[in-house]
Amino acid sequence: MTSTYGYAHLTSILDDFESSFYSEMPNEKLEFYVVNVIYHGEKPENIKYKYYIHSSDCNNIEELDRIAEEVKKWNVKFDYSFQISEYAVEILGYINSKLNFKGIKYEEIHKFRDKAIMKNSLSEAIKKPKLYNIDDIKNDVVKYPVIVKPRCFAGSWGVQKFSCKEDLLLYLSDKKFDCTRKSNYNINDVEVEEYIDAPICHIDGLVFKGDIVLCVASEYIGTCFDYTKGKTLGSIIGTEEQQKKALDFANEINKNLKLPNGAFHLEAFWHKNDFIFLEIAIRFGGGEIVPNFEKSVLSFSMSK
Repeated sequence: MTSTYGYAHLTSILDDFESSFYSEMPNEKLEFYVVNVIYHGEKPENIKYKYYIHSSDCNNIEELDRIAEEVKKWNVKFDYSFQISEYAVEILGYINSKLNFKGIKYEEIHKFRDKAIMKNSLSEAIKKPKLYNIDDIKNDVVKYPVIVKPRCFAGSWGVQKFSCKEDLLLYLSDKKFDCTRKSNYNINDVEVEEYIDAPICHIDGLVFKGDIVLCVASEYIGTCFDYTKGKTLGSIIGTEEQQKKALDFANEINKNLKLPNGAFHLEAFWHKNDFIFLEIAIRFGGGEIVPNFEKSVLSFSMSK
């Protein structure tokens, strides 16, 4: 598995996974092979995993090549490969492509990491914010305010809101701004999108063999963007109407993007009793989303 979590957080997640695994299959043997990136961090001491590769920064091909070569030395056939954090998708995709392992490949990750490619990969039938190019801005066809965001970052990191052309152009003067190509995964490689004034929902689910087998919608209290400004962020379980439409909406997204097996965290605006796509990640949600997702699924199952 690949991760970009701190070591303590990583071990906590894997310990929980191990406990659940052995409670279901006590006679099986589980061995973790871990690639963990702690950005600008030292390799932890007293690592508990026999097979562990550390990196402090994998934002270049040379480091990804080194990681792939180290994985190759393990000389083992993996039963499963998965990532447990947003940025680790790139690492896993690169390893799978370089070593011809099964699972998501490097060329496939862009539609799950690059917000522009993500939106451009969806059909016209799926509602989504309009992306503006530089000509739109210069020719005054942009409706303000607009949102500017890094194409490949998470947690509303680097997101800005602009209400006039002059401020927007000044901000973009030192940014890369061309959504017709793949992102270079730099915080200054941005997109400009239509601002939609509506509540935001997160739709969390599981994909197995190409089908969405679990799907739960929740509505944010506050927004991730406002959270970066020091405001409160939480969420409540969605209404019955949101639950029904969330599954239909997620199925349409899956038809377009072909979600890999595992968890997904989809965000969408709830506008005029319908969903408008915001973005999607092929990972579980952060914060308390996972335990509350589990509780909501259990509650729903017991009510049937």
